[in-house]
Amino acid sequence: MQILFVCQEYPPAARPGGIGGYVECMAAALASRGHQVHVLSCEFRQKKSDSVERGVQVHRRPLLPLRYLHRLLPQTLTRLRVAASNYYWFKRLETSFDVVEYPEWMAEGLFFSLLRPSATVAELHTPLSILGKHFGYRANLDFKLGCLMEKCGVRRADKVSSPSQLLVDELAGSGWLQGRLPEVIPYPIEGERWGTSVPVSLTEPRLLFIGRLERRKSPETVVEAVNILKPEFPQLHASFAGCGNGTREGLPYDEWVKKLAGPGNGCEFLGVVPRDQLPSLISKARVVVLPATFDNFPVTVLEALASGRPVVVSTKTGMASLVCDNGAGKAVPVGDPAAMAAAVRPYLADASYAARAGEQARNLVRNFFDPDHVAGQRELLYRQAHAEFKAREGRN
Repeated sequence: MQILFVCQEYPPAARPGGIGGYVECMAAALASRGHQVHVLSCEFRQKKSDSVERGVQVHRRPLLPLRYLHRLLPQTLTRLRVAASNYYWFKRLETSFDVVEYPEWMAEGLFFSLLRPSATVAELHTPLSILGKHFGYRANLDFKLGCLMEKCGVRRADKVSSPSQLLVDELAGSGWLQGRLPEVIPYPIEGERWGTSVPVSLTEPRLLFIGRLERRKSPETVVEAVNILKPEFPQLHASFAGCGNGTREGLPYDEWVKKLAGPGNGCEFLGVVPRDQLPSLISKARVVVLPATFDNFPVTVLEALASGRPVVVSTKTGMASLVCDNGAGKAVPVGDPAAMAAAVRPYLADASYAARAGEQARNLVRNFFDPDHVAGQRELLYRQAHAEFKAREGRN
């Protein structure tokens, strides 16, 4: 099949994220199965280039200029700019694709859904409407239009998929999907890229948080859990890797978290860590933690599992049930530092116990998130989307 991924975040993007990590792994897995796979990545002030990376044809393009009204409707016009740029450069690739996959995020596939040049698959990550709920965004005209653009791109797609049932349930309860039932297909993870970590049994008692320091990720829950545990584990350290996002109590969110931690409690804030340095960072941790108020399917947790690290996540994380059911970690209620402290305590107290959970984590990755296995699931979805597209063409 001729497959196109539309992905602004494709590595090494200026603003890397989980969407880019997913597409990088998925595109390479599909290419290794004999498909002709392309990625179109439109980013601000990016130079035009074409390359082949791991068997994938990558087309990097700049965003089209947008000079007016951007300050009045930033959510709406940013999405319009991204969507228009994607379709503009797509038409100039002069390649016929069997299927185009795009994220709902940023309405990247809006014009593909409206103009339907190929079969389309919309992949759900975390829509603006969900982020608004957890960040407390004002539901003004700009916000509503931005949400509408993302929703339109999904509702008109031939097929819709999500990596977690958690997000499907969240959107279904809001009426966002209009009765559509997305296919639940997990993200893949290349276990071998994360298999050289230091054994858990040789680690010091160290927690690791990877993600933006923002309200939705709830890093303060980790800080407060460290304060609870510090008298029992004087050598305990917690590392926070990620940039700040948003504000709290008049401070940038990362500065607010640092102030909450205070001096001398064993918390270190590393800022943004380049992706190629994450394996080394994870190898120093005994437990990876993510107490988010909502997180569809965080790639950083997958990377921790593939590195053989037990994870402690919130019950509002998309893979929480898989982690718990397979002995690879634990899930705790949102915003509960005492529960977080209780969950990580056994791992900190006994490195061999953490190592056994880490081995279960690797088994979980092999059994559920193997790229070739996930690629087979996506192939089936693409063929179904292509069949629906051809049937619709026939009716027209």
